[in-house]
Amino acid sequence: MTDQEVEKMVKEELKKKKARAKKAQPVSMSHEKIITMALNNIKNSVKSCEMTGKVSFGKTKFPYANENDVIKALRQACVDNGVMIMPSYESHETDNKGNVVTVMDVKISHVSGAVWPYVIKTAGTCGQNNILGSQTSAMRVFYLKLFHMYTGDDPELITQAEGEQAQGKSNGITPKAGGMKSVMDWVMKAQPGAAEEDRTKRLGLLNTLLAEKSMPPVKIHTQVTDTQWLELATHIKTKD
Repeated sequence: MTDQEVEKMVKEELKKKKARAKKAQPVSMSHEKIITMALNNIKNSVKSCEMTGKVSFGKTKFPYANENDVIKALRQACVDNGVMIMPSYESHETDNKGNVVTVMDVKISHVSGAVWPYVIKTAGTCGQNNILGSQTSAMRVFYLKLFHMYTGDDPELITQAEGEQAQGKSNGITPKAGGMKSVMDWVMKAQPGAAEEDRTKRLGLLNTLLAEKSMPPVKIHTQVTDTQWLELATHIKTKD
């Protein structure tokens, strides 16, 4: 074997060793990346959930996804992706009407040992001095927002007057006439969804209807008068 052949053989062997070393080098990921990838997998596999809860305030009636519905939809996906979500109570405040606002701390970890470096805070509210109910509300909001789950329920449709009446604390304000329900049902059907962007689009659609009847825009649907609701209810019949 010539010196050139030996030299070539040595070079090839060194090249193979470098390739093996490079291939065997462990790939490291940060805790944030591990958990983010797992959460994204869950988000891709769970997009919505059942709605077995019922809201009934005055003339406003609609189903909504309670915490049990949300957990039922998410649980197996969390297990499959090795994600642990650990809530803990932080504090609560109760006003003179018995409304409780509770703040919860949430930690997220992964079976690999990865831990999300920040504690996430979420808040919920419930009436009748119900602290446990406000904790449940806080976690329901957390799950829905974290995984961008579509439920279709829309608590913003409950007017202040109807809410007070349902709590037995009516201030004398008459609930909106039936025209409001007809209009808001039409708006909800045209622009469904529970995300903030969906609510903004619904308000925009409501203001479009008002403009079509030469009425001023509003910042929130409760600013629409009973008379305007009835006029809009008649107006949307021409669009169906």
